[in-house]
Order: sequence, then structure tokens, then C-alpha cells
Amino acid sequence: MGQLTNTEPINLIFPISQRPEWRRDPRAITFLKTVRQDRFAAKQWIQGRKEPIDYARVYEWFPFVAMADGIEQLAGVIARAAGIPTLTAIRGAVRETSIHKKVVNRRIHQYSGEPAPDIEDVPRHWLMIDLDSLPEPEDFDWRTDPKRAAIWAARQYLPPVFRESAFYYQYSGSAGIKPGLRLHFWFWLEEPMGSLELKRYIERVGKGKADLSLYNPVQPHYTATPVFVGLNDPMAGERGGLVL
Repeated sequence: MGQLTNTEPINLIFPISQRPEWRRDPRAITFLKTVRQDRFAAKQWIQGRKEPIDYARVYEWFPFVAMADGIEQLAGVIARAAGIPTLTAIRGAVRETSIHKKVVNRRIHQYSGEPAPDIEDVPRHWLMIDLDSLPEPEDFDWRTDPKRAAIWAARQYLPPVFRESAFYYQYSGSAGIKPGLRLHFWFWLEEPMGSLELKRYIERVGKGKADLSLYNPVQPHYTATPVFVGLNDPMAGERGGLVL
């Protein structure tokens, strides 16, 4: 699995200090990387354990940023991030006053006695819809054909406005292990939307199926493939793909 240090750029994803002009661009994606390499922003499934080691609680992060212009470039960025278990995405932007900090917090509000927040809300062209624990198709084994299952789930469960749109899909960290379909759908919007505006929109059209907690500037959008220790991935590693 790919790793990166706090100052080392990788293909498509850069330390915010190297691309400060990107931070508020509606096409940008903010990534946060855990300060310690042994603190994962990914679920860990370990042989002999019934439950996974969940996402690490982290209070300070190395800030990174990527840029996309359309769903295909967004798919490339998310696919790259999937191989880095210490990385997660958020909708917000690192504040101008924080872009040269080595580490940042994941907060947008000021609290008494706490350091100033390092994140602010900005409109973005992209969004993720998280569907969890939904009924599986009955006429084929979705684990052996995850792309077909993602298309089936999109048409079955997504709000009508998204069903015929291009998307990048990712199966979540528990997909294939716990029952039900567990999918993240990434979309590209014609017009950028802020987090609150997007939350109200998804609440109106989502019919209660989508996780509304995502539409918060600092809510992690988990992008990393789950880590398997002594176990094989039941989906044979085929956890993401682009549907045009």
C-alpha cells in the first residue's frame, strides 16, 4: 500500500503548502493524513477477530489537496487515495491562515480554550453519497460482479436525479463482510454547492437512504481500501470503478 510523508507529494495529491491556490477552488478535494503511520483512516480486519479495528481517532492531521475537473479526473484522484490507508477526504478547505502549518485540526468552530479552527466551508463541485446496509440483489452474486451491483444499486436506491448520471463507486470498509450493500457513490455537480446547501438538497431528494452526516465541512469521507491482516478481501480487491 502507498504511503506518503507530510511533505512528499504523490501522483495527483499534494501538501497544501505546495498548492495553496487550490484550497478554495470548487474543483479541489482536501485530504487529511494521520500524523502517525500506524493510525489508519481505514478499517482493519484481522484474522481471529469478529469485529474490525475501526477508524483511528485523530486530532491533528497533515493537510493535502488534489484537483479534479470532472468525474473522470475525480475518479482518478479517489482511486489513488484508496491505496493510502492513512488518508481521508473532507469537503472543507484549509483556512488561509493555516496553509503553512505542519499539522491542522479538523474543526470549523471556535471553542473556548481551544486553538483556532483550521477548516472552513467552501462550495465544491463534487459530492459523495453513502448508502449502507441495503438489500442485496437476488439474481446474481454481487461480490463476483461488483460493477454490475453498483449500477443495480444506483438505479435501485439513489435519488432519481442521480440514477442516470456518471459516477465513481467505492465499496465501504465493511462491504463483503457484513451483510447488505455498502457503497459510496461519487458525483460531479454542474454547479458547486456548500455543505449546508447540499445537506438540505440530499435530505429533500434522498428519501432517508443517504447518510446526511457527510454534508459537513469536516466530516471524513473515507477513501481508503480496508486493511486485511491474515485474511483475503472477500471482494478480491475489486472495490471501486467508474461508470459513465
